[in-house]
Amino acid sequence: MCLYVIYLEMLPVKTIRYHLLRGIYMTRFRTVPSRSLSLWQSAVTDTVRSAMKDQMPKSGSEQPGQQADLLAVAAPAAADNAAELLASLHEHILQEQGADNPGPLLKASGSASDASAEAGPASDAAKVSRLMYEAAIAKAEGKEEEAFRLMEEARKYSTGDYAGWVTCITTFIEYYTKYRNPYYRDWKELGQPIGTYGVIPYVLPDDAKVGLIGDWATGMPDAKELVKYMVNMDVDAIIHLGDIYYSGTPDECTRNFNAIFDEVFAETGKPRIPVFTIPGNHDYYAFGYGFYNGVIDQVNASHPDWKQEASYFSLRTQDGAWQFLGMDTGRHDYNPKNDMDPTYNGPWLEDSEVEWHADKLRNFGGSTLLLSHHQLFSQHSPIQSRFAQRPWMNEHLMSAFSPYFDRIACWFWGHEHNLALFRDGLMGLAKGRLVGSSAYEETTGETPYTPHNADYAEQVPYMEAMPLVSQANGYYNHAFAVLDFKRAGKEDPIACTYYEFPSWGSHQPDTIQAKVLMTETIPYKVPAPPVSGAVIKSGDVVLLRNQTGAYVAGFKTGKWPSYLNFPTVSPTDKVKLKLSLLQGTEGSELKDEAEIRIETTEMQQDNCLGAWKDRHELYYYQKDYNKEQQGWRLRKVDPTDSALRDGDVVYIYNRYWTDGKMCQEGQWLTTKADTPDKWTIVKL
Repeated sequence: MCLYVIYLEMLPVKTIRYHLLRGIYMTRFRTVPSRSLSLWQSAVTDTVRSAMKDQMPKSGSEQPGQQADLLAVAAPAAADNAAELLASLHEHILQEQGADNPGPLLKASGSASDASAEAGPASDAAKVSRLMYEAAIAKAEGKEEEAFRLMEEARKYSTGDYAGWVTCITTFIEYYTKYRNPYYRDWKELGQPIGTYGVIPYVLPDDAKVGLIGDWATGMPDAKELVKYMVNMDVDAIIHLGDIYYSGTPDECTRNFNAIFDEVFAETGKPRIPVFTIPGNHDYYAFGYGFYNGVIDQVNASHPDWKQEASYFSLRTQDGAWQFLGMDTGRHDYNPKNDMDPTYNGPWLEDSEVEWHADKLRNFGGSTLLLSHHQLFSQHSPIQSRFAQRPWMNEHLMSAFSPYFDRIACWFWGHEHNLALFRDGLMGLAKGRLVGSSAYEETTGETPYTPHNADYAEQVPYMEAMPLVSQANGYYNHAFAVLDFKRAGKEDPIACTYYEFPSWGSHQPDTIQAKVLMTETIPYKVPAPPVSGAVIKSGDVVLLRNQTGAYVAGFKTGKWPSYLNFPTVSPTDKVKLKLSLLQGTEGSELKDEAEIRIETTEMQQDNCLGAWKDRHELYYYQKDYNKEQQGWRLRKVDPTDSALRDGDVVYIYNRYWTDGKMCQEGQWLTTKADTPDKWTIVKL
């Protein structure tokens, strides 16, 4: 059965029960970017679903339809218990979000079990869920005494279904302990060929229409109606940019994704079309098991050619002019500790997946539409820590894909629950588009179009006259996009139309109609011809520019030790550097993996770049003082041939710190193992 158990607006429990029994009360969907709390949401709602199924008529009466609210057939006592659990969870989530709430919320305190905190009907409701959640965490971690104390504390605020809360804890522990390690399909570990693995056998017609949705899988009525509307537009395929709520458990993946599409195709009478998806952070809160086994292995099972093998894929048009390239950024954004880590710098891809995407971008002869759940950049939300030089950008993704911007026509992403069109050409990307509000709507109080601060607005501007999604009753509407590949010529541009779709909670509109916000053309991006720059030779003078556009720049003398000079990094200043083979004659050609020394031309002595033996900071010192610390290895990012040429992009490894690559840290240079930094060689 497809039961919509939903979060309730804060009403007295008896009023909530009244609406539940009548099966008519639907309200707004709320989520949190926390794995453990999302699993708690899953546990509570699944407990309610299970209890309500037990209350269904066994025989002799009409069974509810597939979308019936099972609460409507529940016994009064069962509905009362369900109302308490859901209302408490709703209040708890509101507090976690800091959202507006008509009831008197519990004042924040150092301890969730602070019984002296101000209480009232709303705060009591929130406290039960919060305390039981903390008890579940404690119990899952083997802290039985702490769990018992928290559960006893919760009794003070609950007059209802204590046994139901205990069941929630049991369900949570099942989830929490079952999903311990992320599931991921690595083409390299599976021994699959890089050229064909992940490439969808099915090809899109050359005049296909493809629907694009993001952050969609809530299982709510307006989410279902949105895809029903798209199917009635006769799209040829639908692609989802990730997030199956709350935690991507197998049950939620079936209920909120597969079952919705099954119902839509059955109700519209339209032929089934392929559905593809990439994972977001919520899909990995249950470590991806539901995503792989429940979604991509099942949703297209009736058509083997539509099979999506992995969390990343390539989907191409029949004429070979266009490909969708979907990536898995959710794999490294499931850990709740990320939210509290001041140094967390955004999700990244597995190294093998970066290699896979590079293969598809290098060897596909047409234009690419790149897809990710997480943003490349954002005006509204920090992506990296506040200590980062560019906190509005995901440097990992920029490093992986910026070398291929010449063939990426547009990059679509979700994660933020909004529709936003960024200025074309921003940071070298032809087009960046946020489509993340296909079912989860923001409140007007959350102001999704407001910049995080003035720097964000300046660095990540929206396009001029950008259409805004409208709002009604305190909430923004939904949005989706449709790409139309119908063209006169193979290399002609395609069209992308952005639509607004109504969102609702308790009352479905009498008329459900999408509104066109804007149509734009996406020009065909012809891949740049292979680089054929001049070969770099030992003794040549060059500039080094990283992926942010900053150069190795002039030195500054250190305060300690005061006799050392430290290289800096600057977007405007730049210094000429001499590259020489450690072993070889002047004028010899440099090859991939060449081992060299790097000397600044600013000084005649103490000018050889090296790394500290006890730290990673880079400095200039006398030539050949230490060949290991002052030795560097150049590795080409795209080794189309072995020669190092003008314009080549390289990683620069230190010989002493063997896994350390040269990278920018503020205005300085250092080496790190996990840095995304790449350097372009500019021959002078």
